[in-house]
Amino acid sequence: MQIETSWMLPLPIFEWIERNIPFGSTILEFGSGEGSKRLSVNYDLYSVEHNPEWLEFSKSTYIYAPIKLSDKYQGEIGWYDIERIKENLPSKIDLMIIDGPNGSIGRSGLLDHVDSFSWEFPVIIDDLHREKEYAFSQHLSEKCNLQCTHYSKSDEEMSSNRRSFGVFLRKEKV
Repeated sequence: MQIETSWMLPLPIFEWIERNIPFGSTILEFGSGEGSKRLSVNYDLYSVEHNPEWLEFSKSTYIYAPIKLSDKYQGEIGWYDIERIKENLPSKIDLMIIDGPNGSIGRSGLLDHVDSFSWEFPVIIDDLHREKEYAFSQHLSEKCNLQCTHYSKSDEEMSSNRRSFGVFLRKEKV
């Protein structure tokens, strides 16, 4: 049984992945950690990570991408080095997980690099209960023509411990 920690993806994300993404598929995750261990057991996992302490934490293929500083997005200090990411991307992506960089750095830098990905795969964005991550998800949805299904998890004992994430899929062409 997987023990959930406050820093890892919530268990409902793993349940969604294991129901919807066949074992052996390729997952690209931004930000790695405890959850990477579980994902790397059944998936071909590529983990983009800026913190050397988290490299080689799981059986993932790590892409070390230091943060490139930028003040373009208010309240965020930068995003991963996109060149390092592009040099090491897998040829096919079946799922993208956006759970990094952490909130003190920011995720909005991805908006400047949407043309680096096809967006023909599901995207999971964690931490949508946070204002900045939610705003980022809405901008990404608009830029990439994605539609979101929101999921929420609450700890009944502590209602302030609400977590939410979204699964984003390409909108059907009308």
